[in-house]
Amino acid sequence: GYGLPNCTTYAWGRFWEISDLADGTKDYSNKPTLPTGDAGEWFPNVTGYETGTTPKLGAVICWLDNSGGAGHVAIVEQILDNGDIVVGQSGWGASNIFWTSTIYKSDGYSYEGKTFQGFIYNPHVTSGGGSSGGGGSEEPDPTPTPTKKKKKKYNFVLMNRRRRLGIG
Repeated sequence: GYGLPNCTTYAWGRFWEISDLADGTKDYSNKPTLPTGDAGEWFPNVTGYETGTTPKLGAVICWLDNSGGAGHVAIVEQILDNGDIVVGQSGWGASNIFWTSTIYKSDGYSYEGKTFQGFIYNPHVTSGGGSSGGGGSEEPDPTPTPTKKKKKKYNFVLMNRRRRLGIG
């Protein structure tokens, strides 16, 4: 009931979209049971989903706002070879409805002064980033070459107003 731009609305909807795309249903049958409160409350209050501190494709990354704000959530869209991640996100009062950002492993996945809490794994995604909690093996690169390193990424796109942004 919040609309966009808003991080929780975006993350909830994108998690659902990825769930349906990942299992091929595309019929909106995988409605999430993610929390609906402030972003900083998602990680400690989530039930029914595995959580952890290892990034996995399609997972919700959660941050706590140290200044007492609402926190922030985003969706892991790509995992780089060095452990950094590219997230799709939205934010309350932002000038853009959607955008992507790189979040750095070397910074402990902190973001704009917010403390990293962890990831909520999407059970419908069976590839990317490790062996437990919503993940499996690395997603195949759609155009592999013998010298190219594979990246863990989605082949989905985000909608940004009227133009499509390719992720990956």
